[in-house]
Amino acid sequence: ERSAEKKGGLKRFLNRLLGISCAGQAGIFWALSAHIRRLEEADREAGTLDEGVVSLNRQGRWGRLRRVEERSEEPLSTAPGKGLQLRRLLLDRGLSWEAANSMLEAASRDEHDHQGIYMRPLDNAANEPLLLLRRRARTGQAEYVVHYPHIPSSSMLNGLLCTLGRVQSSTLIRCRTPEDLAEAEKAWSLQFQNAEKKCIHVQRSRRCNILGCIAGKRCFEETLLTGQILAQWELISAALGGLNRAPLVRTTLGDGRVLVGLLLPEGAETSLREALARREALERQRAEEEARRRAEEQSFYDDEDLDEGGIVDSDGSSQDVEPLVTATRRTALPEWLGGPPASGPL
Repeated sequence: ERSAEKKGGLKRFLNRLLGISCAGQAGIFWALSAHIRRLEEADREAGTLDEGVVSLNRQGRWGRLRRVEERSEEPLSTAPGKGLQLRRLLLDRGLSWEAANSMLEAASRDEHDHQGIYMRPLDNAANEPLLLLRRRARTGQAEYVVHYPHIPSSSMLNGLLCTLGRVQSSTLIRCRTPEDLAEAEKAWSLQFQNAEKKCIHVQRSRRCNILGCIAGKRCFEETLLTGQILAQWELISAALGGLNRAPLVRTTLGDGRVLVGLLLPEGAETSLREALARREALERQRAEEEARRRAEEQSFYDDEDLDEGGIVDSDGSSQDVEPLVTATRRTALPEWLGGPPASGPL
């Protein structure tokens, strides 16, 4: 352990690994991986696991997003070197009917002829459309990916892996005729539109007592903090009560731009504004005190420069020198000092 802390310890360790068998090396790396997994699990349970920069388009809590748009941008701080912006993002994870048809037309041929548009019968609700596309699996069996109008795609059907056998034994209804496809298009577009702001319970004409329910919801609005984050890391962390609830994310917008920033949780914007306002007030107070101090120093030096030249006697009293100066000016200089020539006889 002590040798590992010395300079070049890692290099010596790797060189010594080359001297053992491949089985021994595999065992060491397996133990290292198991130890790292235990540490990650402990951090995950404690809520302190740092996952680094997360791709918002693929790895967010909403699943894979189809589209991310920037709705607005608001400057939060404009101080030099401390600029921050609040960006309102619209996250869309749904699939439009036009996009679903384009995917179906571009899909490779399915030799089992089971990929296509289906209707899924539901109890106490209208049938819902979905799209099945063949998935090229390594297992050798035919598997399919299920695409929905309102939520991300999935390889699961009714909680189980969507295989050829499960598709054949399911209650899905294949849409083949133009009439069936027209009905599917109408249902698809309706669910795509309703899912923008409604959860799946309301979409199915049911009551939902869950406040802020997002089940089956297609669109979400989130706030991304961008700008000079590293320069103000401590202030932002203190304002948010730690950064565990504000992951660092990277997202690609629909217009091709890439944004990197902190995804703010609900209610964090107010705390952040208050922290920045306190800092700006403190900086303003410091600037005013510095300006006041400089003004006092300048006033002190100006008073010295404008001193009228009073003479202080040994007893501490002072007298004005102006009469002396005036008397000196009224006395003529002698001729030998450049004064006027003396008049009269010598």
